[in-house]
Amino acid sequence: MIMTDDFEARAENLYPEIPYVRGWADASAATEELVVELRALGLEDAFAYLKADVNGFGQGFVRLERVTADAGRVLLQALLRGVCEEIAHVSEAVDPADGVSPTS
Repeated sequence: MIMTDDFEARAENLYPEIPYVRGWADASAATEELVVELRALGLEDAFAYLKADVNGFGQGFVRLERVTADAGRVLLQALLRGVCEEIAHVSEAVDPADGVSPTS
């Protein structure tokens, strides 16, 4: 099987051994999860072009497509808050006296 950069350009270039449906289903589930979180942030309408997709290799993708600059900033802030909360959670699990997790 030979795949080039323009493999995705033609619908007849599908191969039976590539799990396109599985990749798209995975992307669809991830898209739905993202919609729930965007709804919680009040951003559902800001991502009108959000959709699941699959490439020629069977990899699922969540496409954000076009978003406003403001929506991009709100999403960035939400991601940063999540990362900061995760760092704080990990820091709380480490005993500052010896730098070892209390569960080890």
